[in-house]
Amino acid sequence: MTISDYLSTYIRLPDSRATSVIKEEIRDELEFHQAMLEESNLRSGLPPDEAKRAAREEFGVFEQVEKKCQSVQLGERRALQRIQAVGVLVFVAGLISMAWWSSNLNRNQNAAVAKLTQTIQDLQSQIVSISDAAAPTLVGVFPKVGATEVDPSLTEIRATFSKPMLDKSWSWCETDKSFPEITGQIHYTEDLKTCILPVRLEPNTEYVLTLNSTSNQNFKDQNGQALTPVELVFKTAGSPLIRANSH
Repeated sequence: MTISDYLSTYIRLPDSRATSVIKEEIRDELEFHQAMLEESNLRSGLPPDEAKRAAREEFGVFEQVEKKCQSVQLGERRALQRIQAVGVLVFVAGLISMAWWSSNLNRNQNAAVAKLTQTIQDLQSQIVSISDAAAPTLVGVFPKVGATEVDPSLTEIRATFSKPMLDKSWSWCETDKSFPEITGQIHYTEDLKTCILPVRLEPNTEYVLTLNSTSNQNFKDQNGQALTPVELVFKTAGSPLIRANSH
């Protein structure tokens, strides 16, 4: 087995994708949400240019939102890379130590190797524990929290998280306010970062729901870290919004 094989076995490697690929993925997700806002504005009768301008105002400063998302995603990656670097140095030192013991203390070789292997395994467990300690956070939701005049013909609610979540596990929780009627199978996108709730909305209705609660914690990452409960509040328009005809 090569040193590379040992490293891949005992040291958890960070996301190997290029930073540009991760940034492009974040931008695509944000552009999707902004496009949905623009689509909603078009349905309300705004001209295309006005719909785009209004969507940008409601979404916020795109570059600031993008930098915040990048900070969450790439910050975790940089932390893991630092942990990996320390782990690699310790691992290499262990290999050198193992070679020395093998050549100079043949009678104690087996015991030394066993002890070193256990030390490496303990170190690997500590590295994984540290890198996975951060709980997931909510980085985007549609409709936007606090939105009014949401198109009642909207058919899904989306929640996007800072890291891949545990598949088929969620807690869309009711409150004492209106909760949307669920019309289909709740599911995650392929990257397990966005959960989709198919719904039917009523006109002129305020909806209040939470992602997780004190008693329901099924929004969690693949290591069991639960999302801190988040409240989602929005209100629909009095009637379905109709796209203006172009001439």
